[in-house]
Amino acid sequence: MRVRYLRGALQNIADISQYIRQHNPAAAVRVGQRIRQVVALIAERPNLGKPGIFPGTREFKIPDLPYRVIYRVVATDEPSAVLEILRVHHIRRQLLPPDWA
Repeated sequence: MRVRYLRGALQNIADISQYIRQHNPAAAVRVGQRIRQVVALIAERPNLGKPGIFPGTREFKIPDLPYRVIYRVVATDEPSAVLEILRVHHIRRQLLPPDWA
């Protein structure tokens, strides 16, 4: 399954990395790697997460980190299936209404 990061998700990851890098550059690298590992796992098993609070989305809490990946599967036919990463969000922050584009 192909993975597509929406602009908001890319910005979330950049913001997370920048914040952590200020305090611990090595930890920022590890967190980035862990996020990519989890996204790869979700791409293999897209039903791994639970249904999201917004229609058509799913959420997966990243083990050992305070973040969740919010995603949806688009074009579920096997050859053209796409996993869209909508946001990577801190679990203590309130989710805003979906403006995924």
